[in-house]
Amino acid sequence: MVHLKINNIPVEVKEGSTILEAAKVAGINIPTLCYLKDTNQIGACRSVR
Repeated sequence: MVHLKINNIPVEVKEGSTILEAAKVAGINIPTLCYLKDTNQIGACRSVR
């Protein structure tokens, strides 16, 4: 487990979690245009068919 603080709120998440996942655990909403967990490094949000 990783221990960190976001906005001075202690958060504990498993190793490899993203900042967005940690913020969600802490109840903090971070607005995003697109977030697909398994997206490659390009970060393209369109779906592949």
